[in-house]
This record gives sequence, C-alpha cells and structure tokens, in this order.
Amino acid sequence: MTTYFIAGSLYYPSEVENPGSGFIELDATTSLEESFESEVSSHPVQVGANVTDHVRTENPTFDIKGSVSDYSPTRPSRDGSLLTSPGTKDGIRARAKEAYDMLLKMRQQSQLFTLVTKYEAYPNCVIKSIKIDHSSSTGGSLNLVMKVEQLRLVTAASTILAINKASPDDSRGTKNNGTSSKGSTDTATLSSIDRVLGTSVFGDAINDIGD
Repeated sequence: MTTYFIAGSLYYPSEVENPGSGFIELDATTSLEESFESEVSSHPVQVGANVTDHVRTENPTFDIKGSVSDYSPTRPSRDGSLLTSPGTKDGIRARAKEAYDMLLKMRQQSQLFTLVTKYEAYPNCVIKSIKIDHSSSTGGSLNLVMKVEQLRLVTAASTILAINKASPDDSRGTKNNGTSSKGSTDTATLSSIDRVLGTSVFGDAINDIGD
C-alpha cells in the first residue's frame, strides 16, 4: 500500500484516494520547514572545470510541527484516511492514540511514504525522529514534532558481456610429429637463455618434456 502523510497541504494528489493507497493527515500543521542543501567543496576549483563535480546535493529534509485531535476535524473527511473517524474505543477516545501508534511504527520500520506539503509531494520519505508533547496543555490531541528526510533511490544497471569460450587447442599445445607447437616458442626462448648462460640445462629439460 502507498502511504501519504499530509501536512499543511493546499492540494491533494489524485492518487491519494486511489484503491491501495491511504493517508495520514494532520488536523493542524503549525509549522513546516523545508530544507534543500548542497555540500560544496572547500578546495579551489579550476576555471573551466565542471562545477557539478565539486557540489554534492544533500537529501531534502522537513521539520513538521502539528497535531491530531480526538475530536472531529472542521474539514470534511476524505476516502482513504488511515485514521478512524472521531469516536471512542474501550471508553477512550482513540483517534490521537491511533495516529501515535501508526507514526511510531512507520519510524521503527523505516517505512517509505509520500510527504504532501503546501505546494509539492515528495515520494520515498522516511521519518528520522518524532517528539511528542505529553504536557497537560495538549488536552485530547497528539502534539508532535517530526523530522522527515527524502531518500534518493537508484536502480542498479546490468550489462551483458560476450565471452568467447576457449577451444581445447587454445589451452594446450597440439602435437606435431611428437613436438608441441606451443612448446616451440618456449624452446626458442629457453635455448637463448642457455646460450647466454653457457649451459644446456633448459635444453635438456625441453627434450625430456618432448619425449
């Protein structure tokens, strides 16, 4: 299932209500900060060099402050919400607790989701951290501070290489009148060494192999 987390959005992607999709929406988004940074080389860059080789784009990060209430949202509900309608479970209002359990599980399992902000939707996001305010002033709502980061997913490329199989004649010399054709080159090389050293050690060894 594709999960959407909606925070302070002015629009809703059409995919949000598609079958197989679900969304979590904050009842109130009090703050949303989007950060887009790049790491720039501190070393001098030669004039005419490719500047992109010296700048590394960091993952976008998002700092979100908001709340989910146990009570009815002021706006109409939409199909696909993963939070139940306001009500009680075992005598306890359950909507804020449901959001609490769901968000903690998403963080623990590193679940990917699409973050929908004021102007844009960012796929492949994960929750880096969640802070929950349990003070008495929160009342019947879940007040939270979240840090979200968008991952860059890549697909490994594969290449098919053609490998020529070696024939038996390539791996060993063929006999030619009792003499290995592959060994003929070795014989000439080793005989030259014999002449330099003034010995016949290598020549005798070659004769033994030929026999």
